[in-house]
Amino acid sequence: MIASNTIILFGWIVLLLLIYMFVVDLSNLQSSVNSPSHSPDLVHAVVMIAGGYMAANPLVDLSIQSLRRVGGWEGPIYILTDSATCFDVTNHDYGSKTIEIPHEKMDTVFKIKTLKTKLFDYIPDNINNILYMDVDIVVSRRLTSFLNDLNEQLVQHALSRKQNDGVLSTGTPDHLEKMDIRNTISNKQISITAKNSPDFAMFLDAGGHFAGSWVSGVEKWHTGVMWARRGAGDTCMNSWKYMIESGKYDSDQAALDAAEESNNCPHTMVLSFRHLLFAKDYLMMLFRGGQTFTHFTAAGRGSELDPFYKNIVIPRLRGSIRPKLKIEDIDKDKKCKTYKILKS
Repeated sequence: MIASNTIILFGWIVLLLLIYMFVVDLSNLQSSVNSPSHSPDLVHAVVMIAGGYMAANPLVDLSIQSLRRVGGWEGPIYILTDSATCFDVTNHDYGSKTIEIPHEKMDTVFKIKTLKTKLFDYIPDNINNILYMDVDIVVSRRLTSFLNDLNEQLVQHALSRKQNDGVLSTGTPDHLEKMDIRNTISNKQISITAKNSPDFAMFLDAGGHFAGSWVSGVEKWHTGVMWARRGAGDTCMNSWKYMIESGKYDSDQAALDAAEESNNCPHTMVLSFRHLLFAKDYLMMLFRGGQTFTHFTAAGRGSELDPFYKNIVIPRLRGSIRPKLKIEDIDKDKKCKTYKILKS
């Protein structure tokens, strides 16, 4: 009898999941208020990295399109790439800008991964606060709710930090202008500087899945979305870079975990998990919607994807985003010159 009830319960779960995925329009789910309460200086620019064959992959352009058309982002978008001509059309259509990186600095997977740790070395000096996004991240609702939450999290993080009489825990001079943001609880202004900013702000990886820590082979941090401030967390970023370049770790996530375990990242901040959905996390899709970012896991490696995920889940999720994305050329590589990338 118990086995029979279990089978029935499992059948209902599968049925509800299928109904949710193929009948419910995710764009009609109730969303948080879109009235901005965040500082206008919270994010000065969005930054992406697209080297080697990924420069020709239209996933990058889809991500940029989603930032503009769905996320409502009007600020600068910078693409670090060794193949700038691959983005001529997207730059024209969506106002993004390429920053060309010499190919010798992007000719291996490890070198491309290390760029995440030194983004401020390449972007304009007046850009102090950035939101980094991997190219397989799609914005699936307006950014306002996420930025409002980020504002409040930075306030609470700053209030919890002790000032060190003008000396940074990272040893980096605080040469930047302070950023005043409003504490919506007390309605008072609080200054965010390199002394009280986090080393970085990211989503959790295992902690962002429905199965949580039961998911095997998942590191602590999801490095696909990151908020960072120039001059803050330099020791952490340098340690992360060292761990990646050591060749001991298969992913930048594992390398970041190692940097934190070495006590070089003492001031991390976790982004609110409600803003991120993993496209392969089918159970999470059943119980939660309305996320700001959707991670289309491994979408750039189409030949390696299982048919259900590739042909059903990905098109369904993309099709549920409003306003609708232009995806007619999503399976066709752009005609532009790219470079070969070595694994190491």
